[in-house]
Amino acid sequence: MKTKTFGTFALVLAAMLLAGCATTTATKTLTIFDNNKSINLAVGQVFMVTLETNPTTGYRWDYQQEGTAFLEPLGEPRYQAGSAPVGMVGGGGKEYFTFRPSNAGQQTLKLDYHRPFERDVAPLQIVSYNLVVAGQGQ
Repeated sequence: MKTKTFGTFALVLAAMLLAGCATTTATKTLTIFDNNKSINLAVGQVFMVTLETNPTTGYRWDYQQEGTAFLEPLGEPRYQAGSAPVGMVGGGGKEYFTFRPSNAGQQTLKLDYHRPFERDVAPLQIVSYNLVVAGQGQ
């Protein structure tokens, strides 16, 4: 009986050790504090951009890829309301964009905070990330 219990324990311990050795690429989260910084990523590494927003005032974030487009957006941007009641004018929250680079290289990801219905009006704010994407195994 002791041998069977020890064998099971050894098998579980070995599985845990192997799982701990596996390489995982953590999801990076970029914020306003990363504006104009170089961000190192790997091909296929998922990353998220999280920015404060207030859609009740008509403002929203839109992104642009400058240079050779190699970022794959993963779904639509997601909004999460802050602590103010939902729909209340002036009650902001956060907008989340999720991307995955498909190729190695360098590119600028730019997000403009503007009212889409206002033509010929400069964005209220611009955020830029200088992405440096290494190929797999680099």
